[in-house]
This record gives sequence, structure tokens and C-alpha cells, in this order.
Amino acid sequence: MKKRIDFHCHILPGADHGSSSVETSLKQIELQKSAGITEIVATPHFYPDKTSVESFLKLRRNCADRLKEALPAKGAPTIYLGAEVLVCPELDLLDGLNDLCIEGTKTLLLEMPFTHFSEKILYTVENLTKKDFDIVMAHIDRYNIDDVIELLCLPVLAQVNAEQLVSRKVRKQLEQFFVADRIVAFGSDLHGANETTIKKYQKGLSKLGEYNEEQIDSFTRTLIRGATPF
Repeated sequence: MKKRIDFHCHILPGADHGSSSVETSLKQIELQKSAGITEIVATPHFYPDKTSVESFLKLRRNCADRLKEALPAKGAPTIYLGAEVLVCPELDLLDGLNDLCIEGTKTLLLEMPFTHFSEKILYTVENLTKKDFDIVMAHIDRYNIDDVIELLCLPVLAQVNAEQLVSRKVRKQLEQFFVADRIVAFGSDLHGANETTIKKYQKGLSKLGEYNEEQIDSFTRTLIRGATPF
């Protein structure tokens, strides 16, 4: 079975609405392992309009410690701590953005709002690209394709929820970004112990073919190089 990296998921118990308990988190991890996932980037939601970086990091650490204590001594995947950071106007001015990167890296996962991307939002992302980050935009498959095209005119990279690749329409829309090497990671975006999500994750990747999956894997490994396991 392939060794896969889940670049975007919500498995920390109590960190957000992804998992309500350690038991759920352990079920999530078993599902990920069944799909060949051996490395996981835990990306709890960070909403800059609702909490401070300091409070978020404290909660994330506490939740990670609870999960770590419950993991088996052998056979557990390698887990890195990151965040899924919602883009709000002037996010680029927020202190502590470095601490929201995947620990040990400069890779920052950003989530766009589920509305038309305003000039203020795009301007904020543009300003973030001028800082010392490797910026990856979360689940670009979820947005209006015209908005995605405008977003990816900026020097950012992109992550795709693999389950969405089951759709031929989605694969066709994203083809230009695969060809241009702008899609650099796949994620399950797992919320809850949803077996269907993982099955679609596997099926979506199978639609790409082995060569394309391996190519994206090499990009992902560059983004997590130096990452610190929790």
C-alpha cells in the first residue's frame, strides 16, 4: 500500500468541530491508516476574528497532548501540528502568523471565505505572499472556478480535497492547475469518523493515476521538510 500524506484534516479532540473526543480521533486515524496514510498534518480551524493566536496555540497543544497519550506505542502515523487559517482582511498584520505554520516549517495553510473573493481579501493574500511563507490555499476544489483562477494569479500554491476528484467535472476544472504544478497537496479534510470520506479520498486519488499522485507527494514532502512530529 502507498505511504500517503494527509495534508489537511481535523483530528485533534476538542480543537474544533472535527473531533469531539479522543475516541473519535482514534477512529479517524484508523480510517486514515486504512487508506495508506502514514503522515498527517493536523489542521484545526483558526478564526482570527474569534480567538487570539496565543489562545489557539494553547488549546491545540492541550488537544494534541490528549491524543498523543492515547496513541499506541507502535503503528501510529506521524502527526504534525498546523492550522487552517481563515483569511480575513488585514490578516497579514496579525502578530504570530509564524506560529500558525506547520511546526518546523514556513508552510501556512489558508482558507478563503465561501463567498466571492473581495478585493480586500485578495489584497490580504497578496500581502501575505510578500512575507517569508510557503502559502498553500486549502481545498480550492470548493470554490467558484473563476475565483480560483483569480486567486492563483497570485504566487500561492494549492491543496485539494482528494474526495472531490471523484467528479470528472472537478478534475477537468482543476486540470490547468495540475499541469502548472500549482496543486501541491491532497487532504481528506476529515471531520468526524466518516468512512465514506476516506473511501472517496482513495477513489479520488485513483482517478489521477499513480504518476500524478507520486508527483504531488514529492511536492508535499518538500512543504513538510523539517516539520516537527508532535
